[in-house]
Amino acid sequence: MTYVGPYSRFFVPGFLPGGGEMSDEVVGFGHGGSRSIKLAIDNYGAKAARLAAMASCGLTVPPSVALPISACRQALSSDGDVSVSFQVDISRGVRGLQRTTRKWLGDKDEPLILAVRFSPAQAQGGLGVPVIYVGWTLEAIDLLPDDGTKERAAQTLAQTVRELSGQIFKVDDHLFEEAQENVEGAGAIVWRDLCDTFIAIAKRETNDAFPLAPSDQLLLAVQAIWQSWYKPRAQTYRQLYNIDDAGGIGVLIQVHVPWTGSQDVGTGWIAVRCEQSGENKVLGEFYPAGGGEKAVQLTSRTRSPVLMKLIKQANIWELKSARAERLDFVVTEDEAYILDGSPLPLSTAAEVTFAVEMAHAEAITRMDAVRRIDPARLIDILHARLDTTQDRIELAQGLSASPGAAAGRLVFSAGAAEALKSKGWQVVLVRPETSPEDIRGMQAASAIVTTRGGLTSHAAVIARGTGKPCIVSASGLKIDPEDKSLEVEGRTFQEGDYITVDGANGKIYDGKLNLLPAEVSGDLSTLLEWADDFRRMKVLTNVENPEDAELAVQFGAEGIGLCRTEHMLFQPDRLNAMRRIILEETAEGRTRGVEDLVPLLRSDFVSLFEIMRDRPVTIRLFDPPLHEFLPKSKPDIAALAKSLKVSAKELGFTIEELAETNPMLGNRGCRLLICNPELAKTLVQVIFEAAIE
Repeated sequence: MTYVGPYSRFFVPGFLPGGGEMSDEVVGFGHGGSRSIKLAIDNYGAKAARLAAMASCGLTVPPSVALPISACRQALSSDGDVSVSFQVDISRGVRGLQRTTRKWLGDKDEPLILAVRFSPAQAQGGLGVPVIYVGWTLEAIDLLPDDGTKERAAQTLAQTVRELSGQIFKVDDHLFEEAQENVEGAGAIVWRDLCDTFIAIAKRETNDAFPLAPSDQLLLAVQAIWQSWYKPRAQTYRQLYNIDDAGGIGVLIQVHVPWTGSQDVGTGWIAVRCEQSGENKVLGEFYPAGGGEKAVQLTSRTRSPVLMKLIKQANIWELKSARAERLDFVVTEDEAYILDGSPLPLSTAAEVTFAVEMAHAEAITRMDAVRRIDPARLIDILHARLDTTQDRIELAQGLSASPGAAAGRLVFSAGAAEALKSKGWQVVLVRPETSPEDIRGMQAASAIVTTRGGLTSHAAVIARGTGKPCIVSASGLKIDPEDKSLEVEGRTFQEGDYITVDGANGKIYDGKLNLLPAEVSGDLSTLLEWADDFRRMKVLTNVENPEDAELAVQFGAEGIGLCRTEHMLFQPDRLNAMRRIILEETAEGRTRGVEDLVPLLRSDFVSLFEIMRDRPVTIRLFDPPLHEFLPKSKPDIAALAKSLKVSAKELGFTIEELAETNPMLGNRGCRLLICNPELAKTLVQVIFEAAIE
C-alpha cells in the first residue's frame, strides 16, 4: 500500500515495517500535509479522487484509504467475496489509519471508528446508504464515561448491525423496525438495550453467522458497497443515464471524525463563490456542537481561528481545482475536516464571471474558459431575467416559446395592450391564441401568453422574431375575455393586475417581480472576445426587419444568414395587401396588392442594406404559412370582406378552402410562388432596386 503525508513516519513507500510488500492499488491519504498524490477517477471514483487532490493541496481531510474500482470488478466477476490477498491490503490500510490516530480497530479502550463510503466514477443514484460507523463493540460502549455517550455509541452500533444484516445477509428490515416500534411504544428508547435486541435478531436470522468483530464488519461493509452496484434501482439509473453497467464502484474508508476527545462535533458547509453573481464571496452555515438547530452564517467577517483556516483552505482549493464547489465539513475542538465537495450550481452569469476570473488567475487557459460555457445557456443573460433571490409565487406553467422575462399589467386584447402601453405601462398580453389582427397589441406588450398553440404557433413565431418573452399552451388558465378576467388555482385576476412571465422556464408568477437587465459587457464581453480569437467560422444572424439587423450588428453579427421576408408583412398597413394577394381570384387583383407592398418593402430593404453595409445578406423569398395571415374572428372576416368587396360568407368559404392540416407541408415556399408568380417577380424587383439605391 502506498501511503503519503503523515503515514510516511511509519511506512517506507513499497514496504511495511518488517519487510512486507505493499499493494500499489490501495492508497492512503489525508489529515493534512500530504505529498502530491493523484488518483484516477475511472479507477478510484470521483469522491476518492477529489479528496486525495484536496489532501495534496494541503487541505485537512480525514485520514482515508481508497480501494480501487478494479477490485470491485474482480469481486463481482467471481463470488463477490473479498479475496484473501485484498483482505491483507485492507488490513495494512487500516494499520496506517491506526498509527495516525493512535486508536485501534476493535480495541475496547481506544476504538477506531471508521466510515465506509461510496466512490463511483460518475454520479450514481440507487446505490443505497454507506456504512458510516464501523468499530464499536459492546465492551467498548460499556466502558464509555457517561450515559449520553454510551447511548450515542449504542445507536451507531445498532444502525451498523441493521444495515449489514439487510445488505449482506438479506435479513428483513421489518424485524428491526418492529423491534424499534415496540420500544418506542413503551416510552423513550434506551439504545443500549435496543442494540442488544438488534444483535439478537441478526444472530438468529443468520444462524449465528453475523460477526461482532469490527474487522469482520469492515469487510462486510466493503462487500455491501460492491454488491450495491447491481441493485435494481442502481441498474435502472445507469440505463436511464447511459452509464457503463460493467464499471463497478470504488470504496473510501475514512476515519470517523473526531477520533480523539469529545464525540460532539459541529457540522456545516462553505462556499467562496456567489451562485448568482459569481463574485468571490464567503457563504455558508455552521451548526456548532451542542448548539441545537440554529446555524451560524459564515461570511468574510468570521473571526473564529478554526473557521478562518477553513475559509483559507476553501479559497486554495478553488484556485487549485478551478472549480466552484460547496465543501461539507465537521469541526472538532481545534480543527475542521473537509468531508467532501460538490459542484456549486452557478447561474449562467456567475459561470461566465468564474471562468473569466480563473483564466485571469491562470488556473485555466482562455480556451478552457470559453469551452466551459454552454453556448445554449448564454441566452439566459442576453435577455432580461428574473432575480432569483426574491420570493416567487408560481401561478401556472406552459411551453417556453421565447426566452427572457417581463413583468406587466394583465390585458386580454390587442386594443387594451396598445391603450395601456400608450399610457407608459408595461403590459402582458394573455390570449387563448393570437392572430395577425393582434400584431400591434403583441408589439405593444412586454410578454405574450397563450393557452393554446405550440412552439411554431403565431404567438411563438412573432415573439421570437420581436425578442419578447412568450409562453404557449399555459395550463390551468381560464380566460374570460368578456369579464376581462383570468382564473388560475382558484384565484381570479382582473385586467390591470400585475403578473410576471419567465420565458426561459415557461412559468408565470404572481405580482411584479424584480428583473435583471440584459447586457453584453464586463466578463461576458471579455469571454466573447476570447471566443473570437479561437473560432474558425463566421457568425451570421436571422432577421425579420431592419431593427433586428441593427441589434444583431451591435452583438457582433458578421452578416445575415437568413432574412425572412414574410415576417415583414405582419404590420397592419401590409397585412391587408398580403391578404388581397392570397384571397383575390384574379391576377389583376393580386397585382394591385403587390403594388401596395412595393414601396413598403423597398424601404425595409434599403434600411437593411444600409445597416449591413459590406456584410453578406441572404434573403429568403416568401415562405409564409398562409393561415397566419388570414382572419379568424367573424368581425375581422366581415371587415376584410368589405375591403375586398365580397360577402363575408363567400370569404369564409375561401378561408376554409385554404385551411391546411399541416401548414409546414402546405402551400408555402416555392409552391406558393409557383401559384403566385407575381410575388416572386415583385420581391426580386424590390431587392435589386433597394440594392441599387
